[in-house]
Amino acid sequence: VVKVRQESGQFTHYGVGVWRGLRGIVAAERVRGLFKGGTATVLRDAPFSGIYLALYEKTRNWLQHIAADGSGGAGSVSGSGGFTSPLTIAPRPLINFSAGLFAGVLATVVTHPPDTVKTAVQLNASRQAMSYREAVGSIYRRGGVAAFFSGLAPRAGRRAAMAAITWTAYE
Repeated sequence: VVKVRQESGQFTHYGVGVWRGLRGIVAAERVRGLFKGGTATVLRDAPFSGIYLALYEKTRNWLQHIAADGSGGAGSVSGSGGFTSPLTIAPRPLINFSAGLFAGVLATVVTHPPDTVKTAVQLNASRQAMSYREAVGSIYRRGGVAAFFSGLAPRAGRRAAMAAITWTAYE
């Protein structure tokens, strides 16, 4: 909650810094204010992890298969005098990086609407918690379905880069 509010710039009266943010939230909303959006976070993170891991594995296996047989995928020509995929010379870290990047982007796109709802709940600074239904309604009224994808590009870029680097280092 502190991170979301400080990034939004709407809560400058708390001051800058984690401790000031914590104290400001607790003073205004009690300790409960620190846990706003917890359910929405789980509803975003659980599907993200499942989608992300499944896509990473499938994509990595597909890229490794292409690299192993030298084909460029469906419809490519290989053999003497034919086209050979650049993946035949791709090192394993490049395959892992590419698979992580792809999986990170797709999983982020699918789970971005719940992240938008979580952020709306966390930005509500009143002592009475905003319900998820109220957050969804408020977002929809603000810009229709497109409003649920507001901020997607920076989030997808950050999450995809993180995923690509993590899998490259891990594998």
